Amino acid sequence: MSAFGPSEEFDPAKTKPRGSIPKDDFPPRPEIIPIESQNLHGPGILTVAIYEGLDLTVPSEYEEAFKHEQDPLTAPTTATQARGSLLSMPDHQNLPHAVLEFDSSQIHVKARSGTLKNPVWEKERGRSYNYAKFDVFRPGELTIRLYAKHQHSRERSQDIFLGTAKLYPCFEHESSSQTRWLQINNGTGRLHIKVEYAKNKTLHIRTSIDHEFYKRDYVDYGFRVGILSSNCCYECISIPKSANFSHSDVIQALLSPVNNNPFIAPLKFAAQTPTKLCFFWASMSGGYLFYYLQMAQRFRIDRARLYTAEILVALEWLHDVDPSYYHFEPRNFLLDSMGHVVLHDPRLIYLGIEGTEIESDITVDYLAPELLTSKGSTSTITTASKWWTLGVFLYEMLTGLPPFYNEDMQERCRNILSEPLEVSKLLPASAQDLLAKLLIRNPGERLGANGASEIKEHPFFDELDWNKVARREYEPAFKPPELTAYFEHRKHQPLAELVHLFDGFENRKPDKPTTVPAAIEPHQPAIVPVAIESHRITAQSTSVGVEKKEDWELVWNIQDQAFHFFNCSTKDKKPITNLKQKYTPPTKQHSQSISITHQDGKASIHESSDANVHDFPNETQRQGALDAVLKNKYLHLVPVLLKEYTTDVNFDLSFTSQTPLEYVTELGDVPIVELFLATGADANTSTKSSYTLGGRPLLSAVQQGNHELVKILVQKTDRIPCTRALGHAITKRDISIINILLANGVKCDFKDSDRPLDPKCRDHGGYRELFTFNMTYGDKSEPAEYTPPLIRAIVLGDEDLVRLLLAHGADVNIGFHDLNSSMLPSNWPININCGRPIQLAMELEHYNMVQLLLDKGADINLAQPILQHHDCKMIPRMVYHQIISRLRSMTLSATIAN
Repeated sequence: MSAFGPSEEFDPAKTKPRGSIPKDDFPPRPEIIPIESQNLHGPGILTVAIYEGLDLTVPSEYEEAFKHEQDPLTAPTTATQARGSLLSMPDHQNLPHAVLEFDSSQIHVKARSGTLKNPVWEKERGRSYNYAKFDVFRPGELTIRLYAKHQHSRERSQDIFLGTAKLYPCFEHESSSQTRWLQINNGTGRLHIKVEYAKNKTLHIRTSIDHEFYKRDYVDYGFRVGILSSNCCYECISIPKSANFSHSDVIQALLSPVNNNPFIAPLKFAAQTPTKLCFFWASMSGGYLFYYLQMAQRFRIDRARLYTAEILVALEWLHDVDPSYYHFEPRNFLLDSMGHVVLHDPRLIYLGIEGTEIESDITVDYLAPELLTSKGSTSTITTASKWWTLGVFLYEMLTGLPPFYNEDMQERCRNILSEPLEVSKLLPASAQDLLAKLLIRNPGERLGANGASEIKEHPFFDELDWNKVARREYEPAFKPPELTAYFEHRKHQPLAELVHLFDGFENRKPDKPTTVPAAIEPHQPAIVPVAIESHRITAQSTSVGVEKKEDWELVWNIQDQAFHFFNCSTKDKKPITNLKQKYTPPTKQHSQSISITHQDGKASIHESSDANVHDFPNETQRQGALDAVLKNKYLHLVPVLLKEYTTDVNFDLSFTSQTPLEYVTELGDVPIVELFLATGADANTSTKSSYTLGGRPLLSAVQQGNHELVKILVQKTDRIPCTRALGHAITKRDISIINILLANGVKCDFKDSDRPLDPKCRDHGGYRELFTFNMTYGDKSEPAEYTPPLIRAIVLGDEDLVRLLLAHGADVNIGFHDLNSSMLPSNWPININCGRPIQLAMELEHYNMVQLLLDKGADINLAQPILQHHDCKMIPRMVYHQIISRLRSMTLSATIAN
């Protein structure tokens, strides 16, 4: 993921357009700037294959939970298929997985078979597919951590740590191979692995599909790249060679001790082009630390303590390398895939280089008072100001907002300089004391002014062993999924009232059906496409004037084994082509032909007079005839056709992406709809080309505003499409239909499991594989359709509808997702794409509605909703702080008033 997102200083006008990097600036084979090392012939490729594990055990406190787990080979498939995924696979969640780490790059490898005790990744002599590749730019240690995923745990809960195995590969030769049994530390058992190293003589670099170009003061542009030989991803910046950055400066940056701390993203390698110097860091896939704070609103004390300790270790290391670094802010702290904090700041390449000064773009919230006033000596600023920022981080992690927060920037600065610190009495006494000592305005009196050891010795950290912290031996309580999120910290513009948010939903007109070829699923009976000649056979035609649809008959001819239309007035004959099928055993009847006519408003059946037998049309021919009748809108033939021929009416029409019931519902013909339902039409069946969960006839009736059809179809439609229909009725503000739906027991809320999984996301035993990095681009799961009706009413600003829904059981704290630009006109910005109703109402400045939601039990302290396999977009931090602050103020005022 990109560590460089938009900020308040980001100027979109200066952004380079998306596309390939020019070859003269970034050739496919860049010139790697070498580093001399006596024990590395790099760069190279390290390939690691895990064969099997023996005698692994889970900690005693988890033994009971795993005692009744199913064998992975007989376990059912994952729930993704039931939730709408087009893909399913065996559920191997109870098998261990390994996290391989080399030089800060991390790769997950899942066991394929075996048991929890004796898992198997690969057969030793078989062809290996399940391996990890690392780029090697300097010698290092390979670490393998083993985890078991609790079968009943949530996606983002903690995995169970089983132990660690370590190996220092041989890099002294251009190629080497080792096969070893490694003892597992902090656990039981052994691990059988193979490690191969080979010098990589050419390095092919490609830009990733989610690269983001931007300009900053200290870089030319930045982007994400991948190495073709290893598939490892890196964050890259480039600077012009005219920036007085010499070859020796590059070597100094690569060899800097900054790269040797596990809590600092290391500079992996550098390359040059004719005009640029390019620097590459390992990509941290876990996401921004403060993104997860936004999702949780506040961290538990133990989680905040470990994060603060790891940040402190990184800052202490940087202080020892170069005390001048104090410019960090939330965007610089990420999580790796195991949940540990990593400081990622490309400006670190300038540390220790003469004639350079790191420019700060830190936001006011995190600036120490002495930096706001520019008072104090250089040594005081560089030493003590960073501990103020650390205190602000801890305060925000524990409370959800920075200290001294105010929407007005000038008031915020005044608060930082003069207002007393307010610390919640609900926090532990040690946390209150630490915050008070870190946020002292006098830098000389601030805790840490005499070194980081002062902070480490504070009672707040008594539960931690600092040696274990430095070695990353504490297992974080939270392990993030791999995601792509961009840090949002941009200026917020006042929002005008937004109305008609969901206007423009597709409402197809009856005369212009959409033509979409129906997909035929494997192993399903094929429906042969039916085509009707658009012209009348004119050899016998003597017709003049306007054609009357009621004059057409449907005739089955035994000789031709086909249906055709016959006009009883003009005697014209119109064939229905492509209906001849492989011969099927005949059904005995007593006529040579049969015709269906319509006279004086009544349909009748006419048979030939002889008593001979004729072949009865097969199912495909019967459906084809119905298809032709509907296409030509000879609706007078439908009743007797369905009466005479028992036909499965749940099929895809050839001329539109609809079923017969959907089509006649769109035509608004109530008697025909009732007839189809009486003859077995399923109101919940969707076409094979559709990804929806069905129920489109009811949706069509709601969009047309046809009250009679809504009354009929709501009783035949399942829960999920009924709720979707209610959402559409809310958008139309059709109170009559809303009341009909609610009177028939339609639910006001969706369940999290209702929304189908986008097929771009595949679930591999709890670890996902994405076809693209953007989960909602072209999302076939139709996220807009699963927007809760209550959210639609809030967007409309309609308090009466909100009251009505709440009175009928709508959840005042329901979560919503993907309320984004794909649903909105481009000039209507919505920053909260995922969240809770009260947050959206506050952003839209519907203050009366906010009070209504509070009165009905809205909880402003709930964490953000989580949808499995979905990454919620980060709310711009200025907007998020503003909304949380306003909600807390209104809640406090209401509490005081009561």
